[in-house]
Amino acid sequence: MVKMRRNLMLKLFSISILALIVLGVASFLIGPILLPPLKLRATFKGAHFHEVGGEYRMCLIFEVKNPRSSSVNAEIEIDLSAQDIPASAVKLIIDGKTGRSLKFRVKGEYLLVIELHMLPNEVRVLHVIL
Repeated sequence: MVKMRRNLMLKLFSISILALIVLGVASFLIGPILLPPLKLRATFKGAHFHEVGGEYRMCLIFEVKNPRSSSVNAEIEIDLSAQDIPASAVKLIIDGKTGRSLKFRVKGEYLLVIELHMLPNEVRVLHVIL
């Protein structure tokens, strides 16, 4: 009788531990999808000329960091007001990590918004081509 009761308690305990592990993994995997995007601001790091389509164009370098220790979908704002460059002058934005062009939208006269998926504590460099 005591042995059956002990086995039953051990089974219930192991099932509860497994259930907690499954819930933790599910929240870790589904969390970034269900949460609203994290709003981040890119900081200006410098400028240089970049060759695009056979001609040289001005390129502004911005850096953005994911402050969280988990993956997030981020909404990154790039403010061009300090450089006194209107957002309409931007031709394209290139991701420094992948080298691909990113889709962006103009939010104000000097404000651009990009949506990216960022890994934990990741730092991304964005090249804004004028």
